[in-house]
Amino acid sequence: MACSLHEVALQFLLKTDDSVPSRRFSNVNIKECNAKGKSNFSDAFVKFDSGFCVPLFLFWQDSICKLMERKTLKTGKTKDDSLFEDLIGFLEDEKNRRHLMKATSAGSESELQSILAHHLFAPLSSSSKYLVEESKTYSEQCPACKKKLNLGNTSFGHADYWHGHTNIFIGKSTVKVGKDLEDADVTEESDNGSMGEPSHKYMRTNNGQKNGPSRDLADSDEDSDCSSLSVHFNEQTDHLPQIFSQTITNAFFESSKCSKLSDLFIPSFFATPHGVSIHMYNCERDRLYTSENMNIWSGDNYNIGTIVCIWLALHFERFQNKVPEEEFTMRNVPKANFKTVVGDLLSIYEKNLTKPLKNSKERNSAEINFDMKFLLIVSEYSKQMSEKLQTIQTMYENKLQESDDSK
Repeated sequence: MACSLHEVALQFLLKTDDSVPSRRFSNVNIKECNAKGKSNFSDAFVKFDSGFCVPLFLFWQDSICKLMERKTLKTGKTKDDSLFEDLIGFLEDEKNRRHLMKATSAGSESELQSILAHHLFAPLSSSSKYLVEESKTYSEQCPACKKKLNLGNTSFGHADYWHGHTNIFIGKSTVKVGKDLEDADVTEESDNGSMGEPSHKYMRTNNGQKNGPSRDLADSDEDSDCSSLSVHFNEQTDHLPQIFSQTITNAFFESSKCSKLSDLFIPSFFATPHGVSIHMYNCERDRLYTSENMNIWSGDNYNIGTIVCIWLALHFERFQNKVPEEEFTMRNVPKANFKTVVGDLLSIYEKNLTKPLKNSKERNSAEINFDMKFLLIVSEYSKQMSEKLQTIQTMYENKLQESDDSK
């Protein structure tokens, strides 16, 4: 394969200020959340502290070194060559870049999720398999290229606890899409660490400062690969409780299907027309990390560092290191604390989550729960109507129970 302009840029990527290793993740320590109650992801409550930045290099150092060796030392072919070629192919595909650029002018969430799924996440994933939430999609065709979309039910979780829909399933990850961060309705942080409306969503940094730039390295130790400086979340804040609840729930589900994943940081994404952030949870370690917002674009071209970060995260099973726990404990980095917060309900998240969502009896019954207060039973006719409605509801609940028992 001939060396392209993008390949040349990729060779020098690791020496730039915007390099892949310099991208930072901040740990999240949960103080309170509503994971023990019935809550849709969109209504998730999470109160947390953040801090103790680590570089992306910590999680993907082996693969980054291999990427450097392959591009600079021209080493022989490896079993990962096809994945590297897919990455280069994505960067070289001008037609796909033009289609993806249409996300910046998407007029609705439906258009945005379709374009991002079809032209960003799927091409960077090894399987290219994705699922776009059908209830939020107004067309079966991608608005950018007019090709048929993969639509379906993207619900997951447990109907009696954290549950709901995400915008996109890609591999073993979820993607929530949103508008550009600079357009978000941001509220100032109050003295007690809570944000403004909506009142059920909270954010607090480890030093109590108000939201600042996406990252500020002025006070960090340049000689250290880890610091107590937090990644500031800016306008992501309104979305963070929903993102955290989806990330944690998805990680527990995927780990329940494959025990080898329990000690990996399983990623989920928050994507806008111009940026992406990566959020990762390790079920065995009970550690939650979230990245700064990373620009997809550099002018009319890709921000190659961001594309590589997305590619690495999507291939976490192949490329991610199993970071020794000592890397965190030696620096007194607090855990996510999710397991402690949910307490005796942890087994629900470890064993009883489903994809798509399996509706509970309570949830389904509510859909056909006849409110008979309007019936003023003053005659034999109204009495018969009341009894008939009650009989129908009983039959429905029995059928629902039979369906649950057969699964």
